[in-house]
Amino acid sequence: MSERNVHGILTFSGFMISVLTIFYFATEYIPPLSPWSRIAALVLLAVAFAAFAFYVQSTSVGGPFFDVDHMRWLRPSNMFYLLAVVAIVIADGLFIFDIEDLARPLKVLVSLGIGVGLVFFAARMRRSETVAE
Repeated sequence: MSERNVHGILTFSGFMISVLTIFYFATEYIPPLSPWSRIAALVLLAVAFAAFAFYVQSTSVGGPFFDVDHMRWLRPSNMFYLLAVVAIVIADGLFIFDIEDLARPLKVLVSLGIGVGLVFFAARMRRSETVAE
């Protein structure tokens, strides 16, 4: 087994352990907090993962694990971005199911607005990257 494969396996294992830890954090560690504090904690965790991914992407550590074309997406920065996505999805689930202060239609509209806003933001970023190239 090559060193690069071991590196990929260890990173993926770390990714899976981190996903389980986020679920544990969301279900066991932060329930004594208010629902709004839980959502804020998960959003801050997602921001931290995204910032770390942005940092790692520009370093030498950010390269792909495998040289095969269909596996080039597998790199440390993408793992951190996926962890940020997991944290945001859990935060949105807590917002929808745990917040009792707001009406259900308002929660759905806020969640949809944030989701569609993120899609448009990502599309706009992608378009500006292709124009710059």
